Amino acid sequence: MCAAALVLTLLPLPVAAEGEEPTVPAPLITVDSVSVAQGSSVTVYVRAKNLVNLVGLSLAVEYDSSVLTLTGSSMRDMQGVINTGEAGRIQMMAMAETAVNGSTNLMSLTFRASNNAEVGTYPLALSVLQAVTSPMTEITVEKASGAITITKAAIPEASFSLYGSSTATAGETLKLQLYS
Repeated sequence: MCAAALVLTLLPLPVAAEGEEPTVPAPLITVDSVSVAQGSSVTVYVRAKNLVNLVGLSLAVEYDSSVLTLTGSSMRDMQGVINTGEAGRIQMMAMAETAVNGSTNLMSLTFRASNNAEVGTYPLALSVLQAVTSPMTEITVEKASGAITITKAAIPEASFSLYGSSTATAGETLKLQLYS
C-alpha cells in the first residue's frame, strides 16, 4: 500500500487551483533548423511533442526548390502518404493504428543544397492542416517552422611536391603539367 502511494506521488500531473481545470501543454509540431554547405545534403526532422491520443495528421512543409532538392522522406509512428509531386511543397497525410502520445519524430526530410546556391537562410514553412485525436476529435496544434542555412562549400586542399631544382615562393603562380 505504501509503495503504491509512493509511485502515485512521483507521476507528473497537471496542476490547477481549486475550482479550475488543470492545464495541459498544447501539442506542438516543429521543423528543425539546420545548416548545410553548398552541394551537400542534410536531414531535417518534423517533430511533435505533448501529443495525447493523436490518430490522424495532415501537414505541409514548403521550401525554396530553386536552391534545395528533396532527395528523401520517411514517416515514423504513423502510416500514410508523403506527397512530393509539387516542387517546393511536401504534404504528409497520415493515420496511426495505435494513438501516438508524448514526443516523436513524425517525418524525416533529406535535402541537397545546390552547388551554386546563394549563402543564406531559407525557410521551411510548416502548415498543420488537420490534427485528430481519439475519439475522432479535431484539435488545434501549435507549430514552429524551421530553416536551412546554406553555408559556403569548403575549398578542398591541394598539395603537391616539387622535384629536381624547382623552387617556389609564397604568392607565385605555378604552371602544372599533367603527365600520364
